[in-house]
Amino acid sequence: ELVGVTGTNGKTVTVKMIAEMMEAEGLPCFGNFSGGNVRDGAATAFIMNSDIKGSPQKKNGIIECDELWCGLLFDYMNPSVIVITNVMRDQLDRHKSPEHVKEILTGFVKKTNSKICLNAEDELLSEMSKELSGREIYLYSEKDGTITANGKTFDITLNIPGDYNRKNAAAAVAALCAKGIIPEKRLEILKMSNKAGIWNRVFFI
Repeated sequence: ELVGVTGTNGKTVTVKMIAEMMEAEGLPCFGNFSGGNVRDGAATAFIMNSDIKGSPQKKNGIIECDELWCGLLFDYMNPSVIVITNVMRDQLDRHKSPEHVKEILTGFVKKTNSKICLNAEDELLSEMSKELSGREIYLYSEKDGTITANGKTFDITLNIPGDYNRKNAAAAVAALCAKGIIPEKRLEILKMSNKAGIWNRVFFI
């Protein structure tokens, strides 16, 4: 069973947070944790998770995907949950505009049966949620260390700095809610040690 994560920023961190909490739940995960989020990176994650006969070793996958590759990769993988972190101005030679990316993502999501986790603080994703009537949507947000996901609130403290890392944690909590896992039991796992690299993004020196 797969969780797909896409959006402009925060994908790699969110993927790792989801995986850590799921593994604490006793659900070992595979994924493209190094951030290779187009065709080759996603394919490599599946290959590395296969035994010599091609059978999967771990049954749960957390796959990060570039926004413009979602239509191809997620359509093939059919994730049960899709998390969209945000839609921002980025790589305009490819993305043209945030509005263009939002239209692409909306069109793709409408074709899926996945549960959808959307950042309620992102204006374009808030608009998207209104266009997905009848779908199972998990809106999430974060303010001053309090996460709201699917109408429930959770208090969280992270050792990794930055407002956006708290937003990423909120996305991860929403994904667990969508999978029917009780997040309260696993929030402590997000308190990472300061002695090691944090999520491959922040290092204390």
